[in-house]
Amino acid sequence: MALRHEVRGAQAYLACALNALIFAAIDRGTAGAEHMDMANEFFATQPSVDLPYAQAMEARGWLRALLGDPEAGLAELLECGRRELRWIDNPTIVAW
Repeated sequence: MALRHEVRGAQAYLACALNALIFAAIDRGTAGAEHMDMANEFFATQPSVDLPYAQAMEARGWLRALLGDPEAGLAELLECGRRELRWIDNPTIVAW
């Protein structure tokens, strides 16, 4: 994730990296507040116009639910689905 400051044009792929990082932590049982901080920093600093952005939304939605806020997690996943419908008509990229 730190390479975003060094590799020009890599920003669009940060959502994919964040998604992989969060889902790996969830799978390993190590997901915690530091992952939410990282996700929140991504959303505060990255443009939302890139197609992979929904991958970050999906990861943060599942993380929110796992960390004890299922309503916010569901809201984010539903918003992710609405966003994806603007790009594609089925959940093949992000399982919303």
